[in-house]
Amino acid sequence: IDTASSAKAKSDYFAFTVLSKYNGFLFVRCGLLKKYDSKTEFNNYVNFTIELIRKYNINAFVVERNVFKDLDVVAIKKALENDTDLKKKRIQSISIFNNKKKDDRIATITDTKLVHAADIKVKEFLQKGYNVLEYKELSSAIQKYQRLTTLN
Repeated sequence: IDTASSAKAKSDYFAFTVLSKYNGFLFVRCGLLKKYDSKTEFNNYVNFTIELIRKYNINAFVVERNVFKDLDVVAIKKALENDTDLKKKRIQSISIFNNKKKDDRIATITDTKLVHAADIKVKEFLQKGYNVLEYKELSSAIQKYQRLTTLN
């Protein structure tokens, strides 16, 4: 879980990524972005996390602790203990602190020249007024890559 810290309309989103492992490979089962006001919707964030844990039978969760300083981990653990079904499971919590800038982290896992070139081409495409939906293969490819980049 990558939490967001702002309550402004243009604030960052909370990012939820559910991973699974099969034959030594990790794959994304679900990737979601949700906007929560970090000051007033903390309980909604915790409750949504519990829903994901239940829905995807999650046995461990990782939270970036930069925003809530582990208060959210404590709240999630407490909610797990209060849940009759989930309290029986041994769900591991992992809290990490990221001190690098997010753009630096993303740049280390992407080809920045390729991303820049793609960005230029997308802007040209949009300026010419093309409708992506007219190009079925392109539309599905864009949706696929939007899901992948959203996870970054």
